[in-house]
Amino acid sequence: MTQVIVLNGGSSSGNSGIVRCLQHVLPRPWISMAIDDLINQLPSSMLGSGGGIAFGEQGEAATRR
Repeated sequence: MTQVIVLNGGSSSGNSGIVRCLQHVLPRPWISMAIDDLINQLPSSMLGSGGGIAFGEQGEAATRR
């Protein structure tokens, strides 16, 4: 199972600090990347209808079933 934590916030809103804190306290390693980089790395099958990740107009992310 893949797990993703999405932090949504504008520039200088504290996202980087939250990521560093999470990486320090979570029991397993986590990778930080910008949402644009994540989308570019996803296979097309995860962006199409019926499965994967959906992105809303406000930038929200949700799993598709």
